[in-house]
Amino acid sequence: MEEPHLSLALRCTRAQARSAIREAHRVATLLPLCFARLSRGELPAPWFEKSLERTGSLEDDALRRLDVELSRTDLSVSPEVFSRILGHLLAAAVARSEEPEHARPENRRRVVLDPPRPDGTGRLRIIGPIPEILDLSRRLDLAAHAVRDGQRRAFEQGTPRRSIREARSRPAA
Repeated sequence: MEEPHLSLALRCTRAQARSAIREAHRVATLLPLCFARLSRGELPAPWFEKSLERTGSLEDDALRRLDVELSRTDLSVSPEVFSRILGHLLAAAVARSEEPEHARPENRRRVVLDPPRPDGTGRLRIIGPIPEILDLSRRLDLAAHAVRDGQRRAFEQGTPRRSIREARSRPAA
């Protein structure tokens, strides 16, 4: 029932209101010490917002630990130093927490074909474990060089260039 009221008050969509409610709950329950420092004026609002942005993927326990660590951090530093400190605390929090099943590289494998660009080019994104991605990249590079070299030979010999589809359907003479 809060979503419609909040969306009216903030003049935003229900989805945006739902997101704001979730974020407020996250702050109140998982980052109470940082929120207290923000309320007292010890933690600058932009730094708090940056912390929220950078901790969006953390599990609840890791976020609670980060809250404790940030509450003990000396904030009489420059924004750059704070960003570095936050990065170190995030890395430590991630290292201490167990990676959720859905976030493991072997469970995130996928291939995404982005929409064609106006210039006629496309982009294929492949997501998965880095050793397999590197191997696939090497094989694609070798195949691209083989096609290019075949096209160069055909051009130099004056023979008609065959498309990849033609080359697959019938062997070369």
